[in-house]
Amino acid sequence: MCNLSEVFIEKGIRRGMQEGTINQSRQSIFDLLEDLGDIPEDIVARIQDEEDTETLRIWHKAAARTEGFAAFRETIMNA
Repeated sequence: MCNLSEVFIEKGIRRGMQEGTINQSRQSIFDLLEDLGDIPEDIVARIQDEEDTETLRIWHKAAARTEGFAAFRETIMNA
């Protein structure tokens, strides 16, 4: 039988792993967008605010295909 501290530790580990995945997803998007130049602050803020891994996955694909910040902004602001 698990004790309460083990449950909290396990939840903490899961949350830490999830946060790591989210942060890595954000960084991957930024890495792609940096090839276009300085990333506008509104786009940076929108990406930083997003917590959903599926949404970040979609944005990553969009960043890989985008031709510019205006097109990418349209994608993320309509999500």
